[in-house]
Amino acid sequence: METLKMPPVDERESPEADIPQETAAAYEFQQGGNTSVDPLVEAIQQELGKSLQPTAQLGMPALTTDDLPYEEGEIFRAVNLTKAYGQGAAYLEVIKGISFCVKEGEYVVIYGPSGSGKSTLLHMLSGLEPPTRGEIRIRNHAIQKFTDDEMAIYHREEIGLVFQSFNLLDSLTALDNVAFPLMLSGAPREWRLHESYKMLDRFGLAEFAGHYPNQLSGGQQQRVSLARALVHDPALLLVDEPTGNLDTKAADVVMSEISRLHLQEKRTIILVTHNREFLKHATRVFYIRDGTLMTTNPEVEGEEHE
Repeated sequence: METLKMPPVDERESPEADIPQETAAAYEFQQGGNTSVDPLVEAIQQELGKSLQPTAQLGMPALTTDDLPYEEGEIFRAVNLTKAYGQGAAYLEVIKGISFCVKEGEYVVIYGPSGSGKSTLLHMLSGLEPPTRGEIRIRNHAIQKFTDDEMAIYHREEIGLVFQSFNLLDSLTALDNVAFPLMLSGAPREWRLHESYKMLDRFGLAEFAGHYPNQLSGGQQQRVSLARALVHDPALLLVDEPTGNLDTKAADVVMSEISRLHLQEKRTIILVTHNREFLKHATRVFYIRDGTLMTTNPEVEGEEHE
């Protein structure tokens, strides 16, 4: 099976703004000419012990990929990313010209209230939804320029997707649901079932391999979804509200599993959530409101986090 060839990234570093901790509470969003301080930003900063800073400012000149040089270990790069719906009086920008990068091994949590654009952002990064303007790059490749075959390879080999609604196939057992991505890649049946059973066993679900989704609890279905997202060993895990449909106990189990994937397996994770419990596990937090973005600085090498 042909794989997507990713060229090496430029190893130049992009300077980070050094913003004093004491000015963190003064960060503001520009909203149509009106300035407002978001109390949730202050609460997040206090909880994390880190400052949030804007990733882009409205009204700045348009950036290009030359303005944001690629960094060593970079996986994702978003440049002037905008998503809008409707026309004329119904025109609405959900994502408003944001720029950021994600490096290998990061655990990024995109946090914000309902309707802030966080799920839309994740869908664009996954290639499920095209941006209106701007560019998304994966290992220095523009996603928007992928052919249908290249996009299929990207979904099949580069990323693992986990959805709030699980998206399991009701007609397949847990084992066959996990094996589905390997089937799409043309793997022999015996091998893909063997690998899928091992993945279910890692998530404590081996005894449920023959169960159908409607025979599993919500927490079990979400762990099957995680197993399916990881069975093809993707470079990046994209997770959308993984505990939104779970009770507290099941949510804690799923939350611990995702944290383990980062800490023990060094997975690169981008996770969308409204659950503040995820913040303490992140190496970096993106706070999104009204389509604009603020972020903590990346962890320095060797720095520990909870």
